Formats: sequence, C-alpha cells, structure tokens
Amino acid sequence: MGSQNGILDVLKLTYTSLPEVLQNCLSFCCTFPQDYEFDKDDLVRMWIALGFIQLENKRELENIRENTMKHKGERYFDNLVKKSLFDEFHAKYKTYYKLQYLLREMIRSVSIQECFSIVGDEELFLQNPNIIRHLFVETRNLVVRRCTNLHSLVVCNFMLNDEFIDVLRKICTTLRSIRLMCINAPFLCEIPEEIKNLRHL
Repeated sequence: MGSQNGILDVLKLTYTSLPEVLQNCLSFCCTFPQDYEFDKDDLVRMWIALGFIQLENKRELENIRENTMKHKGERYFDNLVKKSLFDEFHAKYKTYYKLQYLLREMIRSVSIQECFSIVGDEELFLQNPNIIRHLFVETRNLVVRRCTNLHSLVVCNFMLNDEFIDVLRKICTTLRSIRLMCINAPFLCEIPEEIKNLRHL
C-alpha cells in the first residue's frame, strides 16, 4: 500500500507539472473506461475538436496549413508517451495506447466532476449533471439530457434504430454546447436532422 501511495505521489507531481493544455488532454482521456484502446490519430482529432490544440505564437499563425494543428497535437501526444503516461501496444495491423491505470485513477480523483463515464445498463444518475463537461456512455439507458453544459459525448449504444434516433433527437435539441460527439451504434441507420442544432460541432 505504501509503495502504491508513493507511485501515486510521483504521478500526481508529474501531472501537476505538465502545462495546462496537457493536463486537459489527459483529463479528457480519463472519460473513457479503464483499458480503453486509444488510436493516436483519433485522439488528436478529438483534442482539436474540443479546442485543446491552439495555434498561439506568430510563427504558427503565419504558417497555417491543413495539418498544423494535427502536427501540434501529435507532438503533445508523443510527449505524453515519452513521459510513460501512456503504454504503447503493437497488434498485427495497428498500434494502440492505454492510459496508465494508476495515472487514470489519480486524475479521475481530481476531475471526476467534469469527466465521467458509465458502463452498464443501470440508469444514469448524476448528482451534479451541469458540472460534467465530458461523458462516455456505454449503456442501453441513454439519459443524458440534464448534462446541459456537456462539451463531448462518446456513446456506445445497442438500442434499435428507431429508439436511438429518438434519443439522439432529444440530445441534439437540448445539449447545445457539444463540440464533439462520437457514436458507436451498430443499429443506427441515419443521423437525425436535429444534429444541425449543435453549432459547435
């Protein structure tokens, strides 16, 4: 137990010494379940969509190209891997990354109010839904409409198409602050036109 506490202290020091932008990037990753397999390119695109990657200095602004933000995000990610905050794995056809377990638990302890995940079919009850900014949901009971200040929503859902379309319509009508929505729904056959209400996407 003492050894684990010592590791947590080191991880907390490492985390708090990071620039704020990298802290934000890592906190967002804690929205996903333990052992989630991150794809580097997908994660960088999410960071960009959420506004974590910004062109700040004059040189960056003068050399805007299509991939400038992408390259900057990749440098952020590589920096986190170099600090051993992500574990790297090589499968037959891909490389993927997992967030260090103890690091994830430590970050969640300080950011759980903003970054939240629910896996399972229990009803989603949140004490302070307006505080939550990033939410991962893997459930048949998708009830998130009270999270009115949500910036990102990642949904893994197995409801039938008509049921899920109705839920998405309500989400798109009420959650106007969403900047990133990722949907993994094998039975989804169409995207509701109400998605146009999400002007920050």
